[in-house]
Amino acid sequence: MTFATPTWFWGLAAVPVLVWLFVRAERLRVLALAELVAPRLQALLVRGAAPWFRRTVALFGIAALGATALALARPQRGYVEETIPSVGRDVLLGIDTSRSMLAPDLPPSRLVRAKLAAEDLIRALPGDRVGLIAFAGSSFLQAPLTADHEAVLDSLRELDAGIIPRGGTNIGSAIRTAMEAFSKAGEGGRALVLFTDGEELDADGASAAREAAAKGIRLFLVGVGTPAGSVIPLPGGGYVKDPSGNVVRSRLDEARLREIAGAASAEWFVLGTGAPPAERISDSIRSLTATEAAGRSQRTPLEQFQWPLGIALVLLGVSLLLPEARNGRGIAKRTGGSAPAASVVVLALLLLPARGRAAQVDPHRAYAEGDFAAAFEQFGARARSGDPRQNFNAGTAAYRLEQWDAAERAFSEALASGNDPLRAAAAYNLGNTLVRRGATRKEITKARGDYEDAIRSYDHAIELDPGSAAAKKNRAAAEEALKQLKEAEPPPPSPDKKQKPDENQKQEKQEQKDPKQDGSGNSSDESQSEPNKEEGDPQASNKPGDEKPGQGDRKGSEEKSQGGSEQEENAADPQPGRPGDEQEPGPGDDT
Repeated sequence: MTFATPTWFWGLAAVPVLVWLFVRAERLRVLALAELVAPRLQALLVRGAAPWFRRTVALFGIAALGATALALARPQRGYVEETIPSVGRDVLLGIDTSRSMLAPDLPPSRLVRAKLAAEDLIRALPGDRVGLIAFAGSSFLQAPLTADHEAVLDSLRELDAGIIPRGGTNIGSAIRTAMEAFSKAGEGGRALVLFTDGEELDADGASAAREAAAKGIRLFLVGVGTPAGSVIPLPGGGYVKDPSGNVVRSRLDEARLREIAGAASAEWFVLGTGAPPAERISDSIRSLTATEAAGRSQRTPLEQFQWPLGIALVLLGVSLLLPEARNGRGIAKRTGGSAPAASVVVLALLLLPARGRAAQVDPHRAYAEGDFAAAFEQFGARARSGDPRQNFNAGTAAYRLEQWDAAERAFSEALASGNDPLRAAAAYNLGNTLVRRGATRKEITKARGDYEDAIRSYDHAIELDPGSAAAKKNRAAAEEALKQLKEAEPPPPSPDKKQKPDENQKQEKQEQKDPKQDGSGNSSDESQSEPNKEEGDPQASNKPGDEKPGQGDRKGSEEKSQGGSEQEENAADPQPGRPGDEQEPGPGDDT
């Protein structure tokens, strides 16, 4: 015997408490009655319910409460083994994990955006078998073809740059790994989707693509990055450099991707431009021949909650319908006010699931009323449908709750939208979130990383909306905060100045005797002091998010004439304001 929700056993703790309360109430009743009426006259003057009747009703009500708690714990005994048939196609997803995928030209990074797009594609293929390949200079099968999409999603989330020891980008190796995996899966519709920036060092991707096309494998290429490119940050700080010491700038190699796609008559897309590729790729994959594969076995436990639930209902019915017995007067009709409190509690517990399902919270109203926790929960549930507007809305609610990590994830997913105004607002708010999180960091290295990522997000927002004065102002504030943080960081010890221990001690003693030796006497303290929170510092009065013009107020009359545009829906000001008011955008209305 197992229980699916054993936490409901805590409800059984109420049983002894109710018993104690009932016994105490009976004693107090007897004492109070004895003070008013002599014991020999009570049978003649007191017409209340018989003691045995009260005890019986209370016992039934309390027992019903205990049985209800046992039913809510969902007892399970035994199981049924089912085989779920799998009819669909075989789809392998290849994710480029080379260091160039850390470039932030698609904020927060190319790798994060590729993983989000791959996750959207997996969810768009519910009936197909899916696998995962990680590749850089070499490749390996991270997750074999399976109908268990959650297992593949777990493997996808674990991908990180550096998971492949060999550097570079070898697209040909990824294609050959896919061909080997497909050869073990039998015939049928087969597709390979590669997410990469196209910076291939080994120029055999085109030949491998031709081999895959000859074997009937449908190839899709998704370019991740921008033609302008970006420098590649390192986890410990700094940027990737070439052997000559110059900073490397990574760019999306569209020419190389176009060459590989042409060799295999493949479709190729660029992530971040136009509509998200997941929908278009899934439509093309559905046109392939579906085959029946070996189904997966699933054990379904047998629920036994109906037995304690039936007992609770019987006990509750008996306690409510039992005719009332009075002292020395036989049986009388029961009045409605004698129902025990336990019966009311049992009814409330039985109606709790139905009430929970019926209660639907409007997230926009909850946000307007300041209930950001409820708004975040509801927007997050809506975001699972793949609507980037709901991700943006969930991010605004998480921002208000100061849940910076959740806000970062939500705004990053909203950047996958094909709506440029929404992407601009998401990039702006992502920068605000990173600055606010950086201000709470205790580790200087992590705070510096947040400020640097915030500046890149503001750059992306300015690129999408060059007229955004708020993004430019907050970017300048973030740069100033980063500058002050770097000035406050203590410099590393110089390796050239090596002194013996006794010389160090002598120097320290001499500094104590002459505190003005360095000219100020406290220069080291000043170098580690907290930076001044001047105007423009995002940690001070001008916090990011307070300067964004209300997106819903721009072009108001024009957008309303069109039935409401996505700009107004996705970035409407949560507070009433006039055009030009500088306020942070809130969640937009649904359409």
